[in-house]
Amino acid sequence: MVIAADSRATYGDAPLMRDSGGKILPIDNRFCIATVGWTGGADRVVDEVKVQFGKARVDTTRAFIDLCEDVSFSYLKRYKERLDVLDEDRGDTSFYLVCASSDGIFSVEDGTSEQTYDYGCFGSSESYGEYILKQLYKRDSSLKEGTNWAVYAIKQAMSLDPSVGGPVYVAHIAKNGIKVLNQEEVLKVQQQISSQSPEFQRGLFDLVGRIVQARREINQITMKAYKLSLFNQQEAPIWTLAHQVVTEEDFTNGILSLGLLIDEMTVPSATRQEKNLAVQSIGELEKWLQEQRQPKEEIEKITKTLRQIRGLRNKKLPVHPDDAEFISVVMSWGLSFPPDWASLHVMAVGKYLLFLEDMLALLSTEKGQAKALR
Repeated sequence: MVIAADSRATYGDAPLMRDSGGKILPIDNRFCIATVGWTGGADRVVDEVKVQFGKARVDTTRAFIDLCEDVSFSYLKRYKERLDVLDEDRGDTSFYLVCASSDGIFSVEDGTSEQTYDYGCFGSSESYGEYILKQLYKRDSSLKEGTNWAVYAIKQAMSLDPSVGGPVYVAHIAKNGIKVLNQEEVLKVQQQISSQSPEFQRGLFDLVGRIVQARREINQITMKAYKLSLFNQQEAPIWTLAHQVVTEEDFTNGILSLGLLIDEMTVPSATRQEKNLAVQSIGELEKWLQEQRQPKEEIEKITKTLRQIRGLRNKKLPVHPDDAEFISVVMSWGLSFPPDWASLHVMAVGKYLLFLEDMLALLSTEKGQAKALR
């Protein structure tokens, strides 16, 4: 089972909202409780559940749910009149518990429980969460998929509901125990699911489209001056860059395609044999630009990007991310290590586009055009 929650709590009659600790409480490495609704009452019930759990013999999920039902009902019965007054003065004081074990997920409200099958959404944005998970859910899914769906639903709810916010907390519940993910692990999940959002994909398609246009414009300039295209036609590798990247394998496919675009250039000063091979080195490109009397510092600044991308690719297959050069490039780009593969892919694609735009600016200036046409 996967259970996830935001960390925004509501207090008083204002209401005041604060991003507190996680709402998920593991008990005895077998059960989890999450609270929904009014914080004051929910906390009192959870505290009492912990006390009674320590006294009682709870061997099964059913026994645990019965305990939660009894404590919840006793609290409501004891404070009924006071809660009625609070409702009139402050508004809604309702709350309930969501209890989970390896046997399933149960909601406990007003002293009774109901099991949720497949998946469940609880809280102020439960309708929106239901809409999202209905589109994503499939039976026999992996733990990773379930985690991604849960975090994605909560992050989407945050953009619509001010009552949902703060860090996201996630717990995995199995027969052999409970694992509460730390915030670094949750952050990696959030980074991965961000690469699957429509906004992310539209941004990646935009980068690739700009790459196609920049390569075309550079080829028009070199064709006019030298009767050849600097960049060979490579439609398949270019559009491979727009594919979704989540895993290291996805990144490897993308960086190999990007490396192919860098390799397959035809430098105007190349020999006939080299042109037939249609594979040029970065050094040949630098040499040609220097022949056009372009400043060496400017040239090296532009081609440095290509060497960095090569540094991500030039390994024994598959790409080895523990390579010193690989790590150096990732860190120099301001990313953490180990990297989020989607972010690293977008960074590499963006860096290649930056190289193309710098080249285009270099060749498109009036001075550069005159030199190229000599």
